[in-house]
Amino acid sequence: MKFGRKISTSLYAEWKDHYLDYTRLKKYIKQGNNRGTWSQETEQGFIEILEEELEKIQGFQASKVAELAERIHRAEREVKLLVEGYSDEDGDEQQQHDRDVENNGHGMDDGSDDDAESDGQSIDALEDKWNDLEETVAVLVADVHDLALYTKLNFTGFMKIVKKHDKRTGLSLKATFIRDYLEKRPFYKYNWDALIVKLSHLYDLVRTRGHPVQGDSAAGGNQSAFVRQTTKYWVHPDNLVHLKLQILRHLPVLVFNPNKEFELSDSAITSIYFDNEDLELYLGRVEKTEGAEAI
Repeated sequence: MKFGRKISTSLYAEWKDHYLDYTRLKKYIKQGNNRGTWSQETEQGFIEILEEELEKIQGFQASKVAELAERIHRAEREVKLLVEGYSDEDGDEQQQHDRDVENNGHGMDDGSDDDAESDGQSIDALEDKWNDLEETVAVLVADVHDLALYTKLNFTGFMKIVKKHDKRTGLSLKATFIRDYLEKRPFYKYNWDALIVKLSHLYDLVRTRGHPVQGDSAAGGNQSAFVRQTTKYWVHPDNLVHLKLQILRHLPVLVFNPNKEFELSDSAITSIYFDNEDLELYLGRVEKTEGAEAI
């Protein structure tokens, strides 16, 4: 499939006007060639359009990231209020229960039928709130996924149009495009981990109704009795964000210090494995060959 068609069929409809105008750049190259020699003036015009598109995409991505961060923050506040309200309600119910027991000892009617009905309504209302929050977080996860795809698609589009430019004009813009233009607007380098960690924590709180599992060594708790048992997979970098967002729906991101605000350095690579072009060491570990080792 040609990329012009791919970008038109893969884009998120609500953001249609904010994608790379690949067709415009493609037509510019064609018209420039039809006029004969590709002049310096024509080249400058092409670069100006490229920079205009880069500014548009960098700005849109930044605004959507800020919007997502604010929506996640609001959801965190809602979850916190719900958890605190639930705890307060538990305390009030316990105090009422104690008073009822004391009153019953003096022959007073406990009104148990009315209390049972009220408790049932309270539990249903609380569950409705949790369900609403779960839907809110699911939408946030989907929006982060869409923005990551937006970033990937536009970056691919820039690289393809520059490659087409070089092929049709005989010039070599690709050699300097990343250094001189993309690096000044590095939208394609955005690290999604900070948003993913926040979403993971939110999803875990909502899924467990405010009572996440604590203290398990596999979830960053006490490591003294930790037994290493891992399964490794190779994931294409283009699919990494999508995979993380899928996993967090079922398993929270491993955070060793949940009391510390997440920083990008926390997701840095800590292990590098060496291999040859045939991936002998990797395949040996995957196939569990006797004596296989990782370096």
